[in-house]
Amino acid sequence: MLSHSGRRALPFLLLLALYGCVPVFGTPVELPQKLEPQRDDYEASLSVAFASVNRFAARYDWSYRAEELILDFEVFETQGALWRRILELEDLPPGTALPVTGLAATVEGGHLLAVTPEEYRRLHPEYAQGDTAWEELLAHELVHALHVAILDGNDAAMGPVWFYEGFAVIGARQPLGLEQRFESNRAALAALKHLESRPKGSYATYAAVLRHFMAKAPLPELVRRARDPDFERWLLALP
Repeated sequence: MLSHSGRRALPFLLLLALYGCVPVFGTPVELPQKLEPQRDDYEASLSVAFASVNRFAARYDWSYRAEELILDFEVFETQGALWRRILELEDLPPGTALPVTGLAATVEGGHLLAVTPEEYRRLHPEYAQGDTAWEELLAHELVHALHVAILDGNDAAMGPVWFYEGFAVIGARQPLGLEQRFESNRAALAALKHLESRPKGSYATYAAVLRHFMAKAPLPELVRRARDPDFERWLLALP
């Protein structure tokens, strides 16, 4: 959670000490002029997100560093401003409608883009809980970029939505779906079908399903197999 500008230094140092990371002076951080007094806080938050993703990558011997996955980090006060930047990067008409109402962060063309913590809480009060929710949002998007890097840039090989979103939730250490358990492989996969008419809270179930299968097969193997058309059939047959 970002501190008030008058208390920037202490939370900045505490976050760095807690996560064992160094300031992100090598990664450009672009802020609206209004947010410049909080620059130290935003840089600290990015450092925390980097450290979280780096620990996740190291755990599975993926030789990528989060700092190398992006060119810069840009923050926007509103979702509308974020969407206009995406349209600019994608060279789309300015009037293109927002395809998803919950857009809060993304990586586009190597640029990590995110709304402010305040806007994130407005857009996703169900997810923006806890002191580190915004840092976890940044880490979530960085884990998507890590996933693509692991696949040598082939984002079409990330597998079904539930898999790559569950992967990002787990990699970012977002506390979603921790209470969900499944009696069998079939029950885990069946839980995904129930979400088709009830998408609210789906990220929690995505993560819970992936955790279920991580107990049965190494995560790197799951990442390799996720691209296969019979991926879920293979999962069903796991002991």
